[in-house]
Amino acid sequence: MSSNSTSSTYYPYAIGYPVSNRPPRFNNVPAANNNNNNHIISTQQEVNKRNLCLAIAAVISMFLIVLVVPITYSEIASHRYTNYHPNFVINSMFVSPLNISTNFSGITANWTIGILVNNTNKHVPIDYRKFEVSVFYDAEEYICNTTIAPFHQTSENVTNLIVQPHALLQSLNGSVAASIAKEYANGDISFDVKLKVIFKYINRMYFKKLEDSLKAACMGVKVRFSSNSTEGIMIGNLKRCITKGSWSDFYYDDGGI
Repeated sequence: MSSNSTSSTYYPYAIGYPVSNRPPRFNNVPAANNNNNNHIISTQQEVNKRNLCLAIAAVISMFLIVLVVPITYSEIASHRYTNYHPNFVINSMFVSPLNISTNFSGITANWTIGILVNNTNKHVPIDYRKFEVSVFYDAEEYICNTTIAPFHQTSENVTNLIVQPHALLQSLNGSVAASIAKEYANGDISFDVKLKVIFKYINRMYFKKLEDSLKAACMGVKVRFSSNSTEGIMIGNLKRCITKGSWSDFYYDDGGI
């Protein structure tokens, strides 16, 4: 080999693309970021929708509370002054023949009176602790009375009571006795029935057991005595009683009604 021969250097071939044409690296990363962003946006929208629904529900609830509570309270309060107060009607009266003393000083007779006791409250029963029935003539002249044993009445109920007051030589003012005798001879007499009632119930507005009292007047109950009957019988329509209550409430803790 000649000394003038030139030695050559070996360079390996480069494998791949030229630098200027190299494909972009991590070409999938932007797509992944877009998916994550879309997921975040979708979740935020769901949260916003849920919050909006909760806000609407809260507004509706507040509206219902503001609307319903006063109405309910008003209804309960109205029951306090009306439905807790029973009412009464005289639906029958029978009177035995009157025995008036010769000197017009006294009267003897028996009364059988039917009284409808109406508890109009749909939810509250009533316990009657005292029920006194008195018979008068001309509003002020007392003749006789009787007291009914305590009884229980369910809610929204009409109870028909039969009471039998009895007068035995009950003293009368002379002029009053003479007036009764005159009406008796003519066949028709008007009597007045007065009630004194003490009753107990649960007040739904205060959730308290209360005892109350009232008075009722059933005026001008006309009774007809006829020659072919052994007793006088009530004539005309049913006689509704006018009620006046004291509304003095007393709290009790001796058990439920």
